[in-house]
Amino acid sequence: MSGATSSAGSVGSPGTIQAIPNATESGAPAAISLQNDGVRAASGLANGSWVLPATAAIAAHWQVRVDVTAGSIDSGTTGSYLDLSTTRAWQKNSAGVATLTFTFREKISGQVRSTQAGVTITVT
Repeated sequence: MSGATSSAGSVGSPGTIQAIPNATESGAPAAISLQNDGVRAASGLANGSWVLPATAAIAAHWQVRVDVTAGSIDSGTTGSYLDLSTTRAWQKNSAGVATLTFTFREKISGQVRSTQAGVTITVT
């Protein structure tokens, strides 16, 4: 994973956006999900948080846009902002690598607070 990560300060949405890790799975679908309670799941890794503190009340203040910059994914909405008051997931089913950019913005103001380029979903 690469790219810039920034967080909301004292003005704007509460919480701090966390780094989104790469997901890798051997012989099975690989996915990254951002859950509506602030928890993040990525294939091949233990669950973590996409926002801290990880709570539904904090997650509801955020939106995410995922753009595919290389390769392809088989499921998950790309190219538009999605409310994170609902769990969102992106999945790759066949062998190969998809490279994604995650952009997080405040739901109310629309201000972008974190852009993370180079996140990969890999099926080997």
